[in-house]
Amino acid sequence: MVVKKKSTSKISKSAKASKSKTRKATKTAKATPRKATKKLLSSFPIVGIGASAGGLEAVTQLISNLPDDTNLAYVLVQHLDPTHESFSAEILARKTKMRVEEIKDNTKVRPNHFYIIPPNHLLVIEKGVLMLKPRPEKRSPQMSVDYFFQSLAQDQKQKAIGIILTGTGTDGTHGLEAIKSKDGLVIVQDPVTAKFDGMPRSAVSTGIVDLVLTPELIAKELVRLAHHPIVTDSEKIEPSELKMVDISDGEYMDKIFALLRSQSHVDFTNYKTTTIKRRIARRMIINKSNRLADYYNYVNANPQEVRVLYADLLINVTEFFRDPEVFIALKKQILEKVI
Repeated sequence: MVVKKKSTSKISKSAKASKSKTRKATKTAKATPRKATKKLLSSFPIVGIGASAGGLEAVTQLISNLPDDTNLAYVLVQHLDPTHESFSAEILARKTKMRVEEIKDNTKVRPNHFYIIPPNHLLVIEKGVLMLKPRPEKRSPQMSVDYFFQSLAQDQKQKAIGIILTGTGTDGTHGLEAIKSKDGLVIVQDPVTAKFDGMPRSAVSTGIVDLVLTPELIAKELVRLAHHPIVTDSEKIEPSELKMVDISDGEYMDKIFALLRSQSHVDFTNYKTTTIKRRIARRMIINKSNRLADYYNYVNANPQEVRVLYADLLINVTEFFRDPEVFIALKKQILEKVI
């Protein structure tokens, strides 16, 4: 009997230990997906959308073609009459399964959400949090898109995507330049399809725009590029890891350099190889070229692509003397008097 009790005790202890291990394993198994999900949700790109006159129609076309699981977040900045409420959230919510909401101060951005700026406010983003600021009372050209895009570029770096849709004026152009300078992606509605082409044409004239498309095609490109390194962690990924493209053909690389040299008068032959290849791979992916030979043929047939590639290689959207208006004022109002 004593032996049986000891045996039972051992079996009982063994069973308890087994149950304990099982519980730990179950906890670990449950914890893993949570951790993976948390990592996924913390690394999503944020899409800034700027629109003015005729914008609701263009935004509707865009959002209607977006699935609700892109793992992107969308922030719409419009020019709105400060004396009227916006009904955009209610209208757009009928066009998508994503959650559409008007922004409240200190809103934490989440993926697969569509955020809309409220009337009579400016918007900035800091550490992934949207913050509202009151609009200045004095009447002046509305530059609310630039205001948000510049903060988006600073906050999200290469994970920022800037989109300009229909609108009058030039708002958004400087903001796109800021996004491009941080290695973000820049997309503009084709001015031909825009109800008002001022904002799109101003953006395209900079020569830094990655894609010029209709709102419907912009949505499709966002889906294609949503999980790609060029809008997630492009700086951490070597060209050899961009398995979608082949940039190993030295002959066509030399031909691309020759095209750049003939148009820009800059010889990129001795520039940092890794950076050059990464930038060219980025343009290949955007233009759906899988081989360097295909991309060379595309560049050769499209002079505009040479200019965009040149801008991409140099990121020539900043100046030695920034804020030129300040230096003009310095020259005219101060230096002339001093001299």
